[in-house]
Amino acid sequence: MKAKEIINLAYKGRRNIMTPKVLGYGKISETLAYEISQGTGLNHEVIYGVTFVRLNKDGSVVPEYDLSKMCWSKKEVKKYIQDVRRSQC
Repeated sequence: MKAKEIINLAYKGRRNIMTPKVLGYGKISETLAYEISQGTGLNHEVIYGVTFVRLNKDGSVVPEYDLSKMCWSKKEVKKYIQDVRRSQC
């Protein structure tokens, strides 16, 4: 299953109020997908969101709230995804 499909199973197309603009999707593994999104912070600065969802063997999905994070730059997003990839392997 593609990353976007896993995310959509969990959130059914609903957008995050703080980071509504989806920039892309990816996967850490066959069962762990992420979405990168962008929005505007409370002080009108650009912020990014990284949302993780796990696909279970039975086809159900579970949002991984403990892995999901807000970031201040694309560089921070990239590093965070790399860190999650290392920790999940």
